[in-house]
Amino acid sequence: MHLTDGQNKTISANGFARQETREVAPIALFRQGSNPLRPALEIGLQYASYKFPASAPLLLLGGDIGRLVDYDAYRTFLEAQTRRYERVLLVLGNHEFYAMDYNSGISAARQLAGEPSLAGRLTLLHETR
Repeated sequence: MHLTDGQNKTISANGFARQETREVAPIALFRQGSNPLRPALEIGLQYASYKFPASAPLLLLGGDIGRLVDYDAYRTFLEAQTRRYERVLLVLGNHEFYAMDYNSGISAARQLAGEPSLAGRLTLLHETR
């Protein structure tokens, strides 16, 4: 997949000019990190207010995005993302399982991946190849 952002520029070095196109990553990675300016989604219910730009056709939600026990809020957040991205890949983190046992969490995640409102655009990455 070759994607560009449409920002072409001419670069001149030693009297030679060449055209350069800036590459855009084919996947957007959203994860919690050490950046203090990025709020943590898994603490409280910031789903409705947390905004970030769609910058690629694929979004990887790399765990600790929310709690499966807050199913409706989690689903609403994922519905918004599946409208913005061609495909959303979901990796479960430990916070997804807060307030429920492991088997119940896996069951809820599988149910979530099958929600009709997600239009088949969510892929749960759990024990699959």
